[in-house]
Amino acid sequence: MSGFTKDERQQMLAKENIESNAIDLGFIDGDYETFTSKNGNEYSVISDNNYLLTVKLVSQKAYAGYLAGFSQAEYLKELPSLQTSVKNFHNGTYRAFEVKGDSMDCDKKYAIQEGDIAIGRQLHQEMWKYKLHIHDYKEWIIVHDGGIIIKHISAHDVENGVIHCVSYNDDKMIYPDFDLNLKDVYELYNVIKIEKFR
Repeated sequence: MSGFTKDERQQMLAKENIESNAIDLGFIDGDYETFTSKNGNEYSVISDNNYLLTVKLVSQKAYAGYLAGFSQAEYLKELPSLQTSVKNFHNGTYRAFEVKGDSMDCDKKYAIQEGDIAIGRQLHQEMWKYKLHIHDYKEWIIVHDGGIIIKHISAHDVENGVIHCVSYNDDKMIYPDFDLNLKDVYELYNVIKIEKFR
């Protein structure tokens, strides 16, 4: 989806009530024109085809609370937000999760390390009955009855509703691959970006 023109942005600003509860976490500074898209995503305009997307952040400490309140609007409002740079306006629901543990850490360039921020776009449950785009999106944030994990999904058995989850860490004694039934999953996010703050 291409970016809106300045006139289109002004029309959206005029039509929509723009309020922000974003907390400045110090990642990106600046005072920019801000508006909310029809699907609820908040954007700040830096320049043409250069925007800041505001997403709710689930820290490691908030994992347990998120499992209990992920479907409650009041709980989600209380979560802090961060901003990440994007080139276009995007549809969908976005969430950011602070990475916990070293199951996805390895000596490869694509390693995901503890403290990184994984930003994902939600794939709604009605889409889980179709083949997941596991070749387009290598890593997934999986919110399930046992917790919140980030894994590579290497296979999706559509008929039985089972995904095969793989850790990048080579120690398979500690981080074995495993199958997870989608009946036990609350939310799925395909990872679109990893932010490293070190």
